[in-house]
Amino acid sequence: MYDIAFIVLARAIHVIAGVTWAGAMFLLAMAILPAARAAGGGPWFGALMRRVGPTSGISALLTVLSGIYLFFGLHAHDATLGGWVLRAGAIAALLAMVLGFVLGRPAGLELARLQQSGEGTPEQRARIALLGRRVALSVRATAGLMLVSVLAMGVFRYVVALG
Repeated sequence: MYDIAFIVLARAIHVIAGVTWAGAMFLLAMAILPAARAAGGGPWFGALMRRVGPTSGISALLTVLSGIYLFFGLHAHDATLGGWVLRAGAIAALLAMVLGFVLGRPAGLELARLQQSGEGTPEQRARIALLGRRVALSVRATAGLMLVSVLAMGVFRYVVALG
C-alpha cells in the first residue's frame, strides 16, 4: 500500500494540487477581491467565481486526500518537533478546506446566482453585499490557514535542528 511509486505519485498530486489551491486563495485574497470591491463586483466576478470555485474545491480535496495518504504512510509516528509542525500544517489545511466548503462555497454559489440576475431590489442588493462579505471572509481565512499550512510543509523537516 505504501509502495514508493504510490508515494511519488501522491507527492506529485499533493504538490501540484496544493500549489493550485493555495495560489488561487492567495490571488483571490490579495488581488481579485480588492479589485472586485473597487469595481463594485458585477457579473464578471460571478463568472470568475464559477470557474475558481470548482477548481479550488477539487484542488483542496486532492491536496487533503494525498496529504492524508502521505502523512499516514510516512509520518504517522513522528513525535519530533518536525512531526508536530507537520500536524499543525495538516490541521490548518483541513480547517481551510472545511471553511471553504461550509462557508465559502454556498455563499459564492448564491452570490453568483444573484449577480447573474442583475441588480434587482434593495433587498437583493443587501443580500449580495452580505454574501460578498461572507465570500471575502472565507477567502481571507482560507488564505491565512493555507499560509500556515504551506509554511509548515516547507519547514517541518528543518525545525528538528531547532529543538
